[in-house]
Amino acid sequence: MLMNSSSPVKIDNPWLLFVALGLVIAVVVGFFMLPKYKRFRPKNIISLVLHIVISCTLALSFANIQFLRVSQDVEVYVVADVSDSNKVAIEKGQVDNLVKDVFTQANKGSTKVGLVCFGADGHQKTLVKPGDVKSADKLPSVKTALEDKNFNHSTSNIASAINYTADLYKEEVLKRMVIISDGHETDGDAVKAVQTLNERSIQLDAISVDVPQSDEYAITGVDFVDHGFVNRETTLTFTIRSRKGCQLKVKIMNEGEVINTSGSAGEIKVIPGINMYKYTFTPKEAKTYNYTVEVTGLNGAKDTFTQNNTISFTQDFTDILNVLYVSNDESKAESFKNLKLYETENSNQTKIECFDVLDEKLPYQLENLVKYDEIVLHDVDLADNKFENGETFTRNIETAVRVHGKSLITLGATYSGDNTRSYINLYNSMLPVQFNSTDPKAVMFLMDNSGSMDTDNRMTLAKKGAINCLDELSDKDYFGLVTFESSYKVVQKLTNIKSRRDQIRRNINKIQAEGGTEMQKGLIECGRQLANFQSDYKYLIALTDGDPFDSESDLKKTVLNLADKGITCSFINISNNNSTSIALLKHLANWGGGMYKFVKSASQLGQAMKDMVVGEINLKKIESSNNNDNPFPISVNERLQYDPCLKNVNLNGDTIEGINYSRRKLAAKTVLFVNYNHLDKETEISTTIPIPLYAYWKYGKGNVASFTTDISGSWSSSFMASNGKQLLKNAVYNTLPERNANHMLTLQYKNNGADTTLKASPNNGDLTGVIKATVTYKGSKVISAENDPHKDDIDVEKEPVYLLLDGKDYTGLIQTGVEGGVYNVKLEYFVEGQWSRDGEEISIKDGAQPKDSVEVPVYFDYSAEYNAFLNASDSVLFDMSRVANNSHYSQNVAEYTVSKDETSQSTYWSTSVLFLLISVGLFLADVFVRKSEFVKKKKVEDAGRIQ
Repeated sequence: MLMNSSSPVKIDNPWLLFVALGLVIAVVVGFFMLPKYKRFRPKNIISLVLHIVISCTLALSFANIQFLRVSQDVEVYVVADVSDSNKVAIEKGQVDNLVKDVFTQANKGSTKVGLVCFGADGHQKTLVKPGDVKSADKLPSVKTALEDKNFNHSTSNIASAINYTADLYKEEVLKRMVIISDGHETDGDAVKAVQTLNERSIQLDAISVDVPQSDEYAITGVDFVDHGFVNRETTLTFTIRSRKGCQLKVKIMNEGEVINTSGSAGEIKVIPGINMYKYTFTPKEAKTYNYTVEVTGLNGAKDTFTQNNTISFTQDFTDILNVLYVSNDESKAESFKNLKLYETENSNQTKIECFDVLDEKLPYQLENLVKYDEIVLHDVDLADNKFENGETFTRNIETAVRVHGKSLITLGATYSGDNTRSYINLYNSMLPVQFNSTDPKAVMFLMDNSGSMDTDNRMTLAKKGAINCLDELSDKDYFGLVTFESSYKVVQKLTNIKSRRDQIRRNINKIQAEGGTEMQKGLIECGRQLANFQSDYKYLIALTDGDPFDSESDLKKTVLNLADKGITCSFINISNNNSTSIALLKHLANWGGGMYKFVKSASQLGQAMKDMVVGEINLKKIESSNNNDNPFPISVNERLQYDPCLKNVNLNGDTIEGINYSRRKLAAKTVLFVNYNHLDKETEISTTIPIPLYAYWKYGKGNVASFTTDISGSWSSSFMASNGKQLLKNAVYNTLPERNANHMLTLQYKNNGADTTLKASPNNGDLTGVIKATVTYKGSKVISAENDPHKDDIDVEKEPVYLLLDGKDYTGLIQTGVEGGVYNVKLEYFVEGQWSRDGEEISIKDGAQPKDSVEVPVYFDYSAEYNAFLNASDSVLFDMSRVANNSHYSQNVAEYTVSKDETSQSTYWSTSVLFLLISVGLFLADVFVRKSEFVKKKKVEDAGRIQ
């Protein structure tokens, strides 16, 4: 409802109206005091009536009723949205009714009303000029614009309509504009355009048309790899939203040919809300796929908007794979090439470039590294002081993998013990195995305090060992302790050690031996304590001297669950020689990704616990000569026994002769490991440690894999001659990136309607460059209006737009807005010194060559106004009215009242004198009546009668 504080009528002294009542009573009483024979004389009856009227006019004169009188003409333009998004409301007559309501209420006196209809940018039509139509019944229907073939009603451009209408007013009139729309817009500039109205003193009112859209389905998104490799499976994932459950058909076309013809041929049953449709295939040739995807209803499924049922996108495939191999020895490069790991049955054309790590020609800048799909590092120490570009090389590799989806494979001792450098820690965090770490650790001890722990002073020594471990941990680490016997008890909740060491020691010393040996509940409680610790290094160390009462299956299930949560579970066996117990605890350590230690006597317990927490094994390379010359048998992670890298690989009985010591990261997929058995000859403490042999994981958008043994030396020569080569073939194929990208520039974009926001990044941390975006319009598949302003823009290059730094990304706007159009955006990145700025003007220096350039297609499938699931339409009109001066906002109803702008040029006309003059006139008439005699005329006798 349009409300206004200014009223067309006002009364100065409304309480004086009650004077009329007193006067009327006095007149009537006086009349009835007359003799009865006088009351019915005509002049007395007429006088009574005149006195009553005079009483009323005098009261009205005293009250002083005033009427608003506009001293300047007013022009009101009703601006009606006739786009397809408002089509339902138009066809139901809602828009016409609102137009007539405004017209009826406003078209009075000096106020004249006109009617404008609008659709897409540049498409407005004046149906009625102010004053041309006197009656609402004579107004033409807005359907006439909707049915006009030359009128582009495919989208709504509210800003364009506002600017068009603002130029229609006469200069000398007061101006008002009433927008009637569903609030869905294409341009995104409606709120900004209101400022123009404010500057031109045009009052804006907004009426929101709300039509429930109960029948609607749409394609709202697609997820795909834009640049991929042939012979590798790829998946297209479409997001389809629906308001109702119904049957739909999805049709995927490449250059007009339907490709999803297998299975149910794209027929899906959707539920209300979000639905996913996936199509997976393996491209066999290098080419570009130009897709058009349509969704249509089956079995009578209805749809309000059909504009949002089609999307387009492009997918490129290549058969060329570029590999960068870096090692510390030229002979290793030859050995790597001779393995021919990339020659598989589905082989692409592989180009391998080999460099020594200290070669000055080694590519280390990001723009060069992104040209490689897979990077292989073999026995490389990135912290080598001779490697001058080590930090830049390392950081750019991390960016190439995380941001651009490249693959990294490390072979052998590709790590650095120098964790004082931040870039080395960044690199180590990429790897799926842990060579070293300075991150905070969380250690939970699960200590057996059953009755048998009183034997041989075990309990006392265990408590002393826990305190020694506490002393070895740093202030940034966390410590906790739980005991178990017939039940469990939390002795010390997991807590930061800093400033709490003394209290933790006191809690440990309170432990006493009692009860049986039930471990599972204690394991669960330790896991609960560690679950919320925000670090990769969460350790659970269990000490027991007996056989757990729990079943092996229950303990296995619990430990595997803890391992899935990133908790390393290690076990210390305190002199229990029972073979069943030894096997169980070894299995538990294996399933938990931790260590197993056996101590022959309680006196060794403190050292065993300390080694578990602090040092583990202080070795970097472990050769079979350290283990009584026995090669290490290779074990397969039973949970990953069907991993793709094990295809056609039989590892039964296979061994290796050496391995680089590392720990498992439980978030990674550790497919292969070796159990390293270490016997400390001085303490005779036996330790079994599972050391990763091959592990991989997803890092950002890319893949990282680590093979921790050499592939060219004596360590693994026999293994590589048998299963090792096939294993590595599978590994490099499994690790290959999904996406082929050879530019460091990345682009994200968001269609706003008439323009599109570009967000680009060179991904090298540069805060001083500029990115030039040149747009070429490639045509439209939807627009059909003969006079559409974009119809001749096929393959036309637009003026370049310069993207400037906004936070960490380079952003800017390009003009789009043609539904179904394709815009080719060429991005060129220029560094500091190659460009200059004069005020808002940016120029590229003559002869400057971009550091990187890439072309990206930008699609505008359908306007955001046809995304019926955004529910943000009302806010647009509301925000417009909020920004406008003296404006009003309503929904589905219109009530026109005089505005403040009109009253600022108007006066009130007082009726006091008028009613006073009427009273005087009536008084004189009463005097005349009273002075007159009203006598009945007698009938005339017949003329022939004699008197």
